[in-house]
Amino acid sequence: MSAYTLSSTWYKSGSIPGGDGLVFACGTCTGSASYDTAGSILDLSTVFASKVYWLSATANNADYAYKWVPGAANASDVNKLFADDDAGTEASSTDDHSTTPGTIEWFAIGTDG
Repeated sequence: MSAYTLSSTWYKSGSIPGGDGLVFACGTCTGSASYDTAGSILDLSTVFASKVYWLSATANNADYAYKWVPGAANASDVNKLFADDDAGTEASSTDDHSTTPGTIEWFAIGTDG
């Protein structure tokens, strides 16, 4: 199983007011040399110790559109990014995502506890 590699976290907020411990973070990740059918893992456990409740991701080119697939029980270490090509078809397992989409920017809301 291939995975997306967390490159950086640009920003991580303190607790969102009225958010019951929710925090907002954003950063970048890169893909691997092959794509897993039904999405590749993006481990955000170094950013969110507990759960991820929402994630959006975009690439710096128009080759792929990304959809977030939450992990079991919203666990922060098993999120998936599902990639569709320009035609709306899922990316092929032979597609190299280490260079083609370039840097992928992600924005997420999760918890630290």
